[in-house]
Amino acid sequence: MFDVSGNSGLGHNNPGNLVSGAHANKHGSIGSATYITKNEQGKEQKFTFAIFPSYAVGRAAMFALLKEPKYLKLTLEILPRKYTGV
Repeated sequence: MFDVSGNSGLGHNNPGNLVSGAHANKHGSIGSATYITKNEQGKEQKFTFAIFPSYAVGRAAMFALLKEPKYLKLTLEILPRKYTGV
């Protein structure tokens, strides 16, 4: 069992914080959770993350995403920015 307090990714069996959508659905997502936060300028931002039935399924979905050609060709310097969108 994991302590998931303060970590929605683990609470939703989504260790990669994958967004809800085609990839998550293809890899076993059973739902989604939407969070609304405010950025530094006070503007609302909405994020919708996938919910998986188990940690193992969520982890497999994350690894499947990272094995896609668009990620495999990236350097270790660029990959984190591409993955997180920052």
